Amino acid sequence: MVPAPGPEDKVPFRFVLEELGRREITSLLVEGGAQVNFEALRSGLADKVLLFVSPRILGGHDSLPVFAGSGFGDLKESRSLRFDTIEKIGPDILIEAYVKPGQA
Repeated sequence: MVPAPGPEDKVPFRFVLEELGRREITSLLVEGGAQVNFEALRSGLADKVLLFVSPRILGGHDSLPVFAGSGFGDLKESRSLRFDTIEKIGPDILIEAYVKPGQA
């Protein structure tokens, strides 16, 4: 295994994808927490988002968000999605969307 460069608290997505490419692996599923999800989008390397929505509502001030981190400061920095499919899977809904090009 090749050691990943960079700070310990960030996922080096570009390095990981380059290493996987050298190994002829062409896709990566990122199933992380809110910080990892945000870093994947912020890096500009995520091109697809799969979001499951449950028919149960949790919440409160201490709830964990889907995307965390520093967030996008304004609409110019934000990422736009193109919704592709919405599918019911059991009691849940799966939303499949693509990150619009030029959004990084």
